[in-house]
Amino acid sequence: MACDWTGFNAAERPGSIALNVFETSPDARNPEAVRAMFGSIARRYDLANHLLSCGCDFIWRRRAAEIVAGRNPQTILDLATGTGDLALALAKALPNADIVGADFSEEMLAIAQAKGVRRVVTADALSLPFADRTFDCLTIAFGLRNIKDWNAALREMARVLGTNGNLLVMEFSLPSVSILRAIYLFYLHRLLPIFGSSHPKEGCLRLFGRFYRAISRR
Repeated sequence: MACDWTGFNAAERPGSIALNVFETSPDARNPEAVRAMFGSIARRYDLANHLLSCGCDFIWRRRAAEIVAGRNPQTILDLATGTGDLALALAKALPNADIVGADFSEEMLAIAQAKGVRRVVTADALSLPFADRTFDCLTIAFGLRNIKDWNAALREMARVLGTNGNLLVMEFSLPSVSILRAIYLFYLHRLLPIFGSSHPKEGCLRLFGRFYRAISRR
């Protein structure tokens, strides 16, 4: 499992495979379907992220906040802020910065506010409700993969960033070692949906049933 950084040090990562993990086409990233999905899993989203990263997301967010703090921005937009974990890490690293958490899921933003994110805005990444050159820095963690049009989203990010603004994108990538990749994909596609579902016990029983039937045929 790995985490690719795009933005501050993109030139240093020529072999990046970030965003490949979901292997979905733009048509599969229907905005309304994505919004409904995140609204339905909002209460379990943090747990799913921790499970997906095996707890490494805490380290990655802290590292992201350190990188941003090194640039000393005064205004920051945390796009696709979700439940606000990165925005809170940024606020801890930069207590005097003006940080806005933006997301198109109101359910996620409600949790972010409850956790202590001071400013939240309901916003579509393809049409941000901010004037040109509003922010010194823009961050987006585990969010770009869910946006229908990446190029349009990046253009919109560039629009709201100042002339010398900085962009940090954090995403999952696939392991380069084949056996680790196979284990990770099984975990991602088979186990994680069970942990994130409304009925994890039922999902575990179904998975066990499939496994039992598979070995019984041998």
